[in-house]
Amino acid sequence: MTRALPASATNLHAGPMVGRVGSVFLALLWSGCGAAHEGRDAAQDAEQDAGVGTVGVGDRCVPESIPIDGFRSSESYIETSSVQCATRACLVYRLDGHPERIVGTDACPAGPASSSCVEAREVEARVFCSCRCSVPDGVPDVPLCTCGDGFHCVELLGFGGASVRGSYCLRETFCEEDIDCAPGQACLDHVCS
Repeated sequence: MTRALPASATNLHAGPMVGRVGSVFLALLWSGCGAAHEGRDAAQDAEQDAGVGTVGVGDRCVPESIPIDGFRSSESYIETSSVQCATRACLVYRLDGHPERIVGTDACPAGPASSSCVEAREVEARVFCSCRCSVPDGVPDVPLCTCGDGFHCVELLGFGGASVRGSYCLRETFCEEDIDCAPGQACLDHVCS
């Protein structure tokens, strides 16, 4: 199921309100990938050309709009207007809970049994800056990024507007199907093993 953020709606987080449309959450204000970013210098372009990957992929982020009850492990979310990410895309990949309610903090003193509480390591692994690395046939020419070490390009959004449809950089440990994993591995519960 996708959660889309209508540009006209607001919620308690002073951002767009969450609505359901289909398996990825998106803010409908796409500004492109790091490859098309203003302010990039020659060193950043050279890093990308050398296969290092787009600057900012994997950086920490927290979506501006978070459902009150947190995210669902059955869904992935992409906020495409994130000012926290040089790539402008904050990805939440199948996190079960609220990324600001960390077990052992004042927000979650009772532990993981508390509603929407998550372990810090889960947030670190599943919430990060990403970018669009591939688009399906028929999508007009758009700027794409390079994922770099520790990440691979995985189709997460096969429908929706041309400005968001396509594949995004995902940590290599995660997958949507077997083809996303290294040879000899299988995709079990969205983890390559």
